Amino acid sequence: MRIIAVFAAAAVLAFTLAGCGSSSASSSAESSESMSASDVSASSSAESSSAAQTDSTVKFTKVKTADEAAKGAGIDKFGVFDKITLDDAEYKDPAFAYAEGVAEANYENGAIGLIVRKADGKHTAPLTDRDKTEFAQTWTKSYESLDVTCYGAAKGAATVFTWADGTQEFGVTYQGLGGEEVSLDSDEVAAVVKALKEANAKEQPKKEEPKQEQPKQEESNDNADDGMIEEGGAGVLNGMDPAAIIANAGLGEVVSSTQVQLNDGNWYWQVEARTDDGGESTYVIDVNGNITNVSGEQNDGDDGMIEEGGAGVLNGMDPGAIIANAGLGEVVSSSEVQLDDGDWYWQVEARDDDGDVSTYYIDVNGNISEA
Repeated sequence: MRIIAVFAAAAVLAFTLAGCGSSSASSSAESSESMSASDVSASSSAESSSAAQTDSTVKFTKVKTADEAAKGAGIDKFGVFDKITLDDAEYKDPAFAYAEGVAEANYENGAIGLIVRKADGKHTAPLTDRDKTEFAQTWTKSYESLDVTCYGAAKGAATVFTWADGTQEFGVTYQGLGGEEVSLDSDEVAAVVKALKEANAKEQPKKEEPKQEQPKQEESNDNADDGMIEEGGAGVLNGMDPAAIIANAGLGEVVSSTQVQLNDGNWYWQVEARTDDGGESTYVIDVNGNITNVSGEQNDGDDGMIEEGGAGVLNGMDPGAIIANAGLGEVVSSSEVQLDDGDWYWQVEARDDDGDVSTYYIDVNGNISEA
C-alpha cells in the first residue's frame, strides 16, 4: 500500500511538473511572438520616421519677389500670374520662396492654398507639396499642347498636377490648409497651365529686319531741292515756289525750273515760262523773289553768267547744234550748271516736233543725257 501510495504520489508530482513546464514553454513562445511583432512595428515606424526626416531636410527660404526666388533656385525665369480665379475664389499676391533648384509661389484664399513650383534643370526639392503616391487616381491629359499628369481622389478632380515644357518643369498643389481635400476640375487645370505657360514663355530673339535701300530720287526740274546743286548753295531757295511767283507776275505758265549759281556768286531759280500765245521766255528769280528776264542771254556759249574757271570748260560748245544734230528738237533755252558730281554741264530745254519740251544735260565731251 505504501509502495502504491509512494508511486501514486510520484506520478502526481511528475504530472504536475510536466504541466508547469508546458505552460512555461507556451508563455515563452507567446512572449517571443509578441516581441517579434513589436520589432516589426518598431522597424516600420523607423522607416516612416526616416522618410519623414528626408522630406523635412528640404527647407524653403522665403524671399520677397519672383526674381529673387528664381535667382535662389538657379533658374533664369520664374513667371507667375498676378491673379487667377478658381472655384469662384481669387488667388493673388503670392508669397515667394526657393529650395534646391525649385522656385515657389504660394497663393492663399481663406482656408485653401495654391502652391506653384518651377524647376529648370537639376533639382532635389520636390515640385509638389503632397506625395503623389497618396492619391487613388492618376491620369494624363493635354493642355496647351503639353502633357499634364494629374493626381486626385477621383479622376477629373485634380489636387496635384505636373508637366514639363522643354527643360522647364512645373508642379501645382491645390489643398485645404486645414487638411480637408479639395480639387480642381479640367477647365480650372487648363486655366492654371495656360497662365503659367504664358508667364514663362521664353522670348524669341528678334530678327533683324533687312535694311532697305532708299529709292534713288530721280532728278527733277520742278523740285526746289533736287540734289543737283551743292548743299549750302541752293539751300537758300528752299521753300520758294517759282511757278507761283511767275504766275503772280502774269508771265505765263512754268514748263521747267532749276537752280543755278550765276557769276555774282548768288543762287537763282531759272525757269522757262510759256505765255498764253505760246511764246516762251527764260527768267531768273533771286532769293527775294525778284524776277529778271534773261531770254536773250541764254543761247550764247559765253554768256558771262557763270563764273570763269568753273564753266569755262564749256566755252566754245554750241548746245543748240549738239541737240539738233542728235535729232532732239530745237533748243528754247540753255544754261551752264554744276551738278552734284562736281562737273559742269550745259542744261538745255528742247522742244521736239510734237511740241513737247524736254531737259537735257551735255557734258564737256558733248555726251547728252536726259534729266
